[in-house]
Amino acid sequence: MRKSKLLIIFIVLIFQGIIFSQNNRFVNKMYGSGKPVFDYTLEKYFVEEDGFFNLGCYLKIDNDRLHFTKHDSLYHAEYEINIAVFEEDNDDIPIIQKKERKRVTVDTFLKTESRQESHFNKYDFKLKEGQYEIVIKLRDIASNKIHTISEQISFLKTGKMGITNLIMVNMEDGHKKFDLPSIQPLVNNTVTSKTPFIGAFFEIYTENKGSSYEIEYTISTTDEHQIFQTSYFRKASKKVNKELIHISLKNITVGTYHIKLQIKINGKTFFREQSFFVKYKDMSVQVEKIPQSVEQMLYIMEYDSLKKVFEMKSEEQKEWFKNFWNTLEENSGNSKNSLMEEYFRRINYANTHFKAFKKSGWKTDMG
Repeated sequence: MRKSKLLIIFIVLIFQGIIFSQNNRFVNKMYGSGKPVFDYTLEKYFVEEDGFFNLGCYLKIDNDRLHFTKHDSLYHAEYEINIAVFEEDNDDIPIIQKKERKRVTVDTFLKTESRQESHFNKYDFKLKEGQYEIVIKLRDIASNKIHTISEQISFLKTGKMGITNLIMVNMEDGHKKFDLPSIQPLVNNTVTSKTPFIGAFFEIYTENKGSSYEIEYTISTTDEHQIFQTSYFRKASKKVNKELIHISLKNITVGTYHIKLQIKINGKTFFREQSFFVKYKDMSVQVEKIPQSVEQMLYIMEYDSLKKVFEMKSEEQKEWFKNFWNTLEENSGNSKNSLMEEYFRRINYANTHFKAFKKSGWKTDMG
């Protein structure tokens, strides 16, 4: 009985600011944060011209991070992106500034709450080698609220050879050729489990055209279990040589993975590595492992009720988990995965900020 009351209180408290009639003209989606929020990635690329480099700025904005207003039968949101690039020794006047205003229109209220509906924005800047500060501002037009991030970057080529960092990218199929104008990095290196392929892109810079180089890479789990390894040879045809590793997700399950890269060229060896995260497509991005997430539900369910779930097989457990949260959200009138998203977002926040020794943050008194 006590757990049931806690569950009711939990639903009321975290959604008191976003449970409302679909006929409301103003849809407030910023409850709890007060700002429009975006995910972003900054990537650096070589160029053939000496003394310069390309900076790629990639932003992803989910619908539930914007304010929507209803006009007639449609829901509309507008946002403005402002990107400024400052030189290290001059933080008053940007050397480059880009401003763009965009409009989003959806036909159902549920889509205004969706994190499956995202908007990808890509900007490229050619800069001289050096150190810079990048400032990105996202302004929600309806609320006039602003989210700002600032990041320092530097790019200085040293020597006659170099390797960029590994950049995880989206791919439509396993045979897609690399095309810089159409590249779409995985923002936060996160991919859904239903995506068939992803890629790992990098560039090799060498002033010795015709040089041969060997590429070897491995993909492993977080516990160092190797699931793939291969190597191949290439010949440098120009100063900047683009490489795209095709990664099939056919046999890769939900979890965190590491790709480690070794490149041998002209007697030198370079190492690069990157992590990527495979999530469930039909669940909150906050959920990484079902057994772990079921255990974290002890605050809203009795242990005796969960005990039988712990004993289920993997697929049965996943199905129970989905049905539980879908039923809970249908009964409370919320969109799919919204309660799940908020609950496990708070669990992950507690794990990040309140971890004590070997105890997970959600298990501590503070968590």
